[in-house]
Amino acid sequence: MMLHCPCCHAQFSIEAVIQDEEARRLIGMKGEFPPSLFAYLSLFRSEKRALAWDRMTRLTVEVLAIGEQGAGSGALNEAMAETVEALRGKGGAPLKNHNYLKKVLLNRGNVESLNRLNNSTPQQFNCSTASSSKTDAAINSLDGWHCGDWVRIAVASGLAGLLALRLENSPAADTITKTADIWEQAIRPKASVQDLDAPRIAAAFRQLFTKSRKWPGPAQLVELMPIRKPQKALDNEISSEERAANRERLRELVRSME
Repeated sequence: MMLHCPCCHAQFSIEAVIQDEEARRLIGMKGEFPPSLFAYLSLFRSEKRALAWDRMTRLTVEVLAIGEQGAGSGALNEAMAETVEALRGKGGAPLKNHNYLKKVLLNRGNVESLNRLNNSTPQQFNCSTASSSKTDAAINSLDGWHCGDWVRIAVASGLAGLLALRLENSPAADTITKTADIWEQAIRPKASVQDLDAPRIAAAFRQLFTKSRKWPGPAQLVELMPIRKPQKALDNEISSEERAANRERLRELVRSME
């Protein structure tokens, strides 16, 4: 059964959604979605790249948090609709943070409610926004770093997930690609066949997502990589006599070429 994403317009099977941890998390939040959410999330999608499930989930959590900070679901939904109407079709770059949405909320008279949570001040709220922007910048750097190489794609996807968790000692945006280089060097000797090893890398990162409180090292990921599944043996195994005869034929072929 195929689904059509209302955010990135990609088509994918429902089985793939169910198997993806972040997709399940997003589906589990469905009752909280304001009506304008998916149209708003589409503003973060580039022309050539669909939104990954983990980034879609993170953006959704951030939007819902803005509503919880006092804006209210009604005002938040209206502000997202106004943002979509103002930006869609202008041909600008994809959004990288929620600053425009927050500006719309402020212009609509929600400045006091946005700063009410935990007695936060405008300066504290701006600090949080800056932190989110730096994380987005680091994730965007990884998008350009992998250059289509399957090992790098696996590394970039995993590191982006770790960045989204905002772990202690996470690397800065201007050093994330150097960090990715080191992870690639540690992982590539353990990964030579895409079909066999890409799932192993993804499985190890999923364990890091649940176990890590501080930014981990690549050695931790390598230790968590599952062993390769045993390959199916040949149906018709040749005998030792046949092996010896084949070796002799090779020796004769080499001698004939000398």
